[in-house]
Amino acid sequence: GSHNPAGKGYISLATVDDRVVGSISLTKKRILINGEEYLGAEIGDSYTSISIRRRGRPFHLSPFNDNPKSYLNRSVFGQLVSDVRRRAEVDGVSIIYCSPNADSYASFIKNLNFFDLEWCVNTLFMRPSLGYFVKRYPSLEFISPLFRGIESFLIKIHKSIHSRIFNRGIIYKYSMPPESMINDLWNRLKPAIGFSLVRDSTYWRYRYTNHPLAEYSFLSLYENNILVGIVVTRLYSIGDGKNIVSIAEWMCESRIGFGSILIEIVNYYRDFDIYYFNFWTGISSQEAKAARRNMFFSSKRIPIIFADTEQVRSLLANEFEMKIYLGSTDNV
Repeated sequence: GSHNPAGKGYISLATVDDRVVGSISLTKKRILINGEEYLGAEIGDSYTSISIRRRGRPFHLSPFNDNPKSYLNRSVFGQLVSDVRRRAEVDGVSIIYCSPNADSYASFIKNLNFFDLEWCVNTLFMRPSLGYFVKRYPSLEFISPLFRGIESFLIKIHKSIHSRIFNRGIIYKYSMPPESMINDLWNRLKPAIGFSLVRDSTYWRYRYTNHPLAEYSFLSLYENNILVGIVVTRLYSIGDGKNIVSIAEWMCESRIGFGSILIEIVNYYRDFDIYYFNFWTGISSQEAKAARRNMFFSSKRIPIIFADTEQVRSLLANEFEMKIYLGSTDNV
């Protein structure tokens, strides 16, 4: 919408007799690469009617390929991706990325001129709770009340011990910090090298506070009344009593131990009957090391792919730190 600080995005639709049979969205993003700001975008949700996927044929052939047997003219998804990408590039969007699922990954890479940034090993980390194992092994249900109590007690003790040893003097508050403090923190942490979204106060407010559907919680970290970190989580259900906590994004001073943040979040949600906690980070990052020490395990690589243009290839030619969070995409 028009409130997006990067500009209004796009939706492309496929129709049959005035009925929508496919759709795709593209959201504009302000992107920082090696200290330079670019207008970028993320390809987000896409849907195609099952009944049309194999049998549908376009009323008009794709402007990018006039062969009726080509992928673009056999695939509703392919036409939608190429259409929304073309519209964005005409309007000056120079960097387009997405995090495709397993079903669409091959189509993007083989047929739609996207490439995988293979040196970016972004990984899903998870910490299952006792409830996770009870759901998977129902025979454990009879002992779950006892073990839930033990689990909650151990989390509380872990938090207490950790607070006395690490990050002493850090105050945690579950509220969004003032925008001026967010801007000060961003200006201190803005990377001179690497890939990042522009994450000033306008970004945090638009992405999380003003989200029209999801609700997020802010954890703010203060030291001597100065904001030194901000973390966003989302609690949601995937059905059957399975409550998930996703750590969507964080922006913290490097001296703040990420392990302390994880312990704080796990402790905060210890009485919510959580199925598991999850977040994304680089497989070799400091956050990954802290996660493993706190009973998180790496689950799978999350591919980040880009529309293949000469400019993007040149910008991403060298390996550097890629900060792609769950909240950098529409996955949470």
